Amino acid sequence: MLAGLSFLLAVAIWLGITVSFAPLEQRVFPRVPIIIDSAMEAGDLEAFIPTDGLFVDVTVEGKRYVLNEMSAEQITVRAGAPITGTAGVRSLRLSASNSSRSDFQILELSQTEVNVLFDERREHEFQLEPAIVGEDGKPLRNKDVAPDGYVVDHELLSTYTVTLTGPASEIARVSSVTATAQLGEQITDTRAFIAALAIQTRDNTPLNFVSIQSDNEIIMTIPVYKRVRLPVDVEWLNAPPAYIQAPLSFTATPRRVDFGISESILDDVSVVTVGTIDFASLSAGKKTKFTFPAAEIRQHRLLGNVENFVITVDTTNKTSGKFAVVHQNIQMLGAAEGVTVQVAAGALDEVEVVGSSRSIRALEGTDLFAEADLTGIQPSENSISVPVRVFVKGYDDCWVFGEYKISITLTK
Repeated sequence: MLAGLSFLLAVAIWLGITVSFAPLEQRVFPRVPIIIDSAMEAGDLEAFIPTDGLFVDVTVEGKRYVLNEMSAEQITVRAGAPITGTAGVRSLRLSASNSSRSDFQILELSQTEVNVLFDERREHEFQLEPAIVGEDGKPLRNKDVAPDGYVVDHELLSTYTVTLTGPASEIARVSSVTATAQLGEQITDTRAFIAALAIQTRDNTPLNFVSIQSDNEIIMTIPVYKRVRLPVDVEWLNAPPAYIQAPLSFTATPRRVDFGISESILDDVSVVTVGTIDFASLSAGKKTKFTFPAAEIRQHRLLGNVENFVITVDTTNKTSGKFAVVHQNIQMLGAAEGVTVQVAAGALDEVEVVGSSRSIRALEGTDLFAEADLTGIQPSENSISVPVRVFVKGYDDCWVFGEYKISITLTK
C-alpha cells in the first residue's frame, strides 16, 4: 500500500513539474470577428461593415495544453475609438484582449487597422426593371424567347418595386434595380420564373453595404401566346328557345382578327366573343349596329390595331306587334308577408313583341307574362314604379322588345 502511494505521489510531482516548466507555443486563430461598438457611432452616423462581417487573424502564445483547449471565442477584437465628424471611410485601430480565464498572451494581429464606412442609413424604393437573358447572360429579344408563330407579351412581376437600405452615399449611386429571368431554351406557353435581382450603379462600381429588403422571391411571368386568326362572335341575352341553337344572322367588322391564344387552351377555342347583345334591344324590320371596344376583350390577347368591333344584327325578315298583357298574367315576386300589391290598370297595354310574321299573327295577350321583383320594397301609401320582365310563352321564335315598368301600390 505504501508503495502505491509513493507511485501516485511521484506521478503528481512529475505532472506538476511538466506543467510548470512546459515550453510556450504560438498558434494562429484565423478569422476572429472584429467588434464595432455602438459607441463608435456619432449622431446620425452609423458604422457599415460587409454583410459577412470583418475578421482578423490573431497569433497567441501559451502552453500547449492551454492552446489545445482554447477557441477563437476567447479572443475579443475591437475597433478604434469613437468617431465624430462627417460621413466617410475611417481607418480604425484594432486591439485584442483575452476574454477568458485561460492563460495565454496575444502576440500580434494580421492587420492593425480596418477601414469602416460611417454614414447615415437610408431607405429608398426603386422600380424594378424586368429583363430576360439567355444562358450566356446576354439579353434576349422577343423573337429569341419564342419560336416563329408565337407572340411574347410584356413581362409580369409579382411585385414591381423593392426597397434598398444602406449608407446614404451608396444609395445615391444606385441607378436601377433589375429583375432578370434566365431561359435555357425557347418557350411556347406562358411560364413563371424566379427572378434574380441585381443593382446597377451610376459609376459601374460595386456596392458593399446596400441590401435589398424583400421577404419573398420575385416571380417573373412571361406571357407567350400562339398567333391564331379567329372569327369573332357575340353572346346573346334573353334569347328565345328557337335562337339558342340557331342564332340570328349578323355581320362583324372586322370579321376575323389575329389573337394570341394560350397554347394550353388552343384546342378549345374556335371563336372569340367580343360582346353581349340583349334580344330586348332588337326591334323588327331593320339592321341594328352594336359597337364593342376591342380593349374590353380580356380573355385573349388581341393582336393588331383594332379599336372597335361593329356587330350588325339583321332582323329585316322579322315583324312586330303590340299586345296588352292580361292582368292575371302579371306576377309580383318577393313581396313581404302580409303586404297587398295593387297593380295600376293598363300598366302593360303596349308591349311590343318581335318574331316571325306567322307567330305574330297568331299571338294573343294571354301568351304574354310579366314578373316584377319586390324584394326589399317597403309598403307605402304612394304608388311606385318598378321594372318588370315581360316574356312570351308558346312561341319559341318571339321576344319582347324594349324595357317596361309598372306602377304599383303596396299596403299592409
